[in-house]
Amino acid sequence: MRIIKYILMLLVLLFAAAAIFVYTQNGLFEVEKSKTIAFQKNVIFNYVNDYSNWPSFLVLYAEDAKAPTKQSDITYGEASFATWDAISFATEKTTAYDSITQNLNWNGAKISSQWHFSTAQKNTKVSWKIKGNLGFKERFLKLIGLGSFRTIARDMSKTLDQLDKVLLAELNHFEITVNGIVEVPEMAFLQQMKSVAKADFYANMPSYLSKSATFFEEFQLEMSGNPLCFFESTPTDKKEMQVKMCYPINEEIFTSPESEITYGKSERFQAVKATFTGDYLHIEKAWAALLAYCKTNNIDLANPSQHLEIYVQNYLQSNKPSHWVTELYLPIRTSNPIPPPPVITEQLD
Repeated sequence: MRIIKYILMLLVLLFAAAAIFVYTQNGLFEVEKSKTIAFQKNVIFNYVNDYSNWPSFLVLYAEDAKAPTKQSDITYGEASFATWDAISFATEKTTAYDSITQNLNWNGAKISSQWHFSTAQKNTKVSWKIKGNLGFKERFLKLIGLGSFRTIARDMSKTLDQLDKVLLAELNHFEITVNGIVEVPEMAFLQQMKSVAKADFYANMPSYLSKSATFFEEFQLEMSGNPLCFFESTPTDKKEMQVKMCYPINEEIFTSPESEITYGKSERFQAVKATFTGDYLHIEKAWAALLAYCKTNNIDLANPSQHLEIYVQNYLQSNKPSHWVTELYLPIRTSNPIPPPPVITEQLD
């Protein structure tokens, strides 16, 4: 009996010693991985900043990340979050096109996660760094060569590789079809005037669309059509331009004089139309195809500095840029003869 008692005491002492040994192990860690990706940093930033895109590139303890088990209603920007079983990311701070700071909770271990995007010639260097302090369980598993943290460096590298592949597939795929001359009906809408650089306009499109959806929901309004934008610049202008973001409605609405959003209307007009499918990164090619069509068919433009885009399938309906559909319109003089329907399609895979 006494021997059994001594054995139990010895086991308790051994267990206590092992626990103290594990507890005193250095739990601090820092891992950083980088990859140069052949896209502009604003494009990559917007893609990584949105948790709805993460299942397409995030590699955790499995080769493929499934859809989050829980996520915020607004999936991008500060205060957004996403959870996969025992791991969750929450965005704490963003600096537009430069960095994303997140709080990462992995099996109870609280970790800092930071993404940084820097221009490298015509490419972007994407750096992902995580650092924190392992809990007792993870320290023990790490000591015996087990636990999810033993593969964290590998999984981070695989995540960046997958991000590169996804961006190449999603953002480089586009289609352009010139539809010919059409009649654009009269429209009524709520409008917001902006002065913005062309590159910033498309980069901020998710924000414009999300804010408009919030505005309509807050005031219990119903949008009667797809969001659209009138441009006061030539389609090839790369500098600052005047734009009018519009959200169709069925009835006139009065707003306060100091409001940024006002009621407006557009008259019926003829235009030459093209349909563009893909990320806005390539939309200039669609405008170039439309202008070339006008030149080939001797179509006189009503005003070369005015054009219209209608966002038929956009960020609010799909997080896959290859699924976005935009209709492009150039107003023309009504005396134009109507050329035969064109069949022009371009695609880059």
